[in-house]
Amino acid sequence: MMDKHVFVETIPVRNGVFSDFAAHLRRMEKTSVQFYGKKIETEKIKNVEIPVSPSIMKCRILYDTDIRRIEFNYYRKRRINSLKLVKDENIDYSFKYANREVFSRLLRQKGDCDDILIVQSGCVTDTSYSNVVLFDGESYYTPDTYLLNGIRRQQLLASGKIKERRITPAMLSHFERLYLINSMLDIADDVSLPVTSLYL
Repeated sequence: MMDKHVFVETIPVRNGVFSDFAAHLRRMEKTSVQFYGKKIETEKIKNVEIPVSPSIMKCRILYDTDIRRIEFNYYRKRRINSLKLVKDENIDYSFKYANREVFSRLLRQKGDCDDILIVQSGCVTDTSYSNVVLFDGESYYTPDTYLLNGIRRQQLLASGKIKERRITPAMLSHFERLYLINSMLDIADDVSLPVTSLYL
């Protein structure tokens, strides 16, 4: 099993250029200061040779006190047609741990659904790999009870495109659609599903 204190950062690559590069480096530096008391050296990332491709790629970086691995892969959006609501009172993913066993355990409860929507302390949080945004026909909202305050989530809040609010499972019926967002996915990418495809 991978040690809990190994972290992962996933950076989008478009046309051979990192997207939101500074924000991702800041998160890595914040994480390394929190756990190791000093900023991680990021020169390896800045100097890495980036593959040039017309397709969107993702750069996956594993690190602890130093950069341990940098790899590039073609990115393919997952199709999500259904989500199973699962409860977990103990999950902590406030940092991007490379060890995702907690999600693997919860995913075993998804049944025939494509992914899970995690409920903690009676409130909606995130899926196994994304923050969520809910659309009520007029406005977009994201739960204020997130597990990870993702970079895309922060950007959308800062731009005013989405708003924070407390969302419980009982409130989901007030919304029309749920969008999955993360560093690779924006609302415009439309990885989404109707709230009628959420299962208790």
